Amino acid sequence: MSFFQDLKRRNVFQVAAACVSKAVGHDDSTAPRTPKKLTRMIAVLLVLSLVYQAETSKVFAAEIQVTPDASTKTGNPTDNLEALQLFLRSRNFYQNSDESQLVRALSLLKQAVALDPDFAEAWANLAAVNIVYGFVQDDDFEVFYFDGQQAALRAIEIDPNYGFAHAVLGLVHMGEFAWEEAMQDLDLAIALNPNEANSLLWKGVALISLGYIDQALAVLQQAEQLDPLFSNVQYRLSLAYEAKGDFESAQRSMQKIQRLDPDFAKIDLSSYALYSGNLDAAEQIARATEMKQTGSDMMATALFSALRDPSRKNESVKIILANEESLDTMDLIKPLWRLGEAGMTVEKFREMRDRDRGLRVVNTLGFLWNAYDRAGLSDPALPVFFEEVEMADYWRKHGNPDYCRVDGANVECGGQ
Repeated sequence: MSFFQDLKRRNVFQVAAACVSKAVGHDDSTAPRTPKKLTRMIAVLLVLSLVYQAETSKVFAAEIQVTPDASTKTGNPTDNLEALQLFLRSRNFYQNSDESQLVRALSLLKQAVALDPDFAEAWANLAAVNIVYGFVQDDDFEVFYFDGQQAALRAIEIDPNYGFAHAVLGLVHMGEFAWEEAMQDLDLAIALNPNEANSLLWKGVALISLGYIDQALAVLQQAEQLDPLFSNVQYRLSLAYEAKGDFESAQRSMQKIQRLDPDFAKIDLSSYALYSGNLDAAEQIARATEMKQTGSDMMATALFSALRDPSRKNESVKIILANEESLDTMDLIKPLWRLGEAGMTVEKFREMRDRDRGLRVVNTLGFLWNAYDRAGLSDPALPVFFEEVEMADYWRKHGNPDYCRVDGANVECGGQ
């Protein structure tokens, strides 16, 4: 189905025509009338403008954000023109991590499903926005996760073949470390609609977290082909390339993000210089990046102080932990892991898990497989943690990940 066929099926042209008719006075017998041909032409131009806005908004994807759905749209359309308008408007808001925009998207989608309770696509998108918004919240996130799960179930109740709703459930199960269920949901979502970049992205996130790097690369490259402008796909590709030791490809992905979305929160162009052995350039870039993002270069300064002189590691770790309250736990993981503090890294993962922030744990696990820091995988704290979050059980059923080996109750990880 072509994009314009899809628009026609959704009555988008009728919505635009109705809006234009009202604007030019066709619903008012006392108003001067505009020729109908001109009205239709204006309506088409309005739709084209909306299409352009939807396409250009893709570059604002960030963290676990979803992009405008590129699927064949098996979800039930709606005959309610007002609900459709609200749905279309919401799609320009939930692309980025700005909380006010996410709140606006939530409001619009709630209005849409209130007007048409059988609007499956609106329910599925409401589910995704709830999960995204909950992810960035420090308080009451459980409410949004629950609402997201319920909205996804409602979408599936209306249309069991709407893949995107199953993908959202996969995201929920990932946050519960229910890897088997998560993969089943994501595989079903992709089978129902193999052209949905979000479903492929989220499966790629799960595969990287579990350590199946080669599989993750294949899935993420497929997502990239579907949506070359999706910044978060590029970010996940960079993590997979780093795990493979392909630092040049990782750098290209980061540079692409910089071109697409300079404000993307996870841009780190210092890594390639570090991996190449150029500490001076790496520190300069890292400090400038942190200063731009947070107004301070404290973390980068502490990290590179220890990288230059390992005898300063304890001092650097103290500095990093002393600022823990002003940082998200996710932001502590990478520097602690890079400094070789495997036990402390695991404790920070446990803290997130114990606060029911499983999705944040999953979102951060990819750092563990980086080829530059892989020596930390041999620490005895890691196998214990992998058992706790059900990763080892998944490996026993589905085969060894790229850098760990499971033999009965024994789990060994390292630089294979």
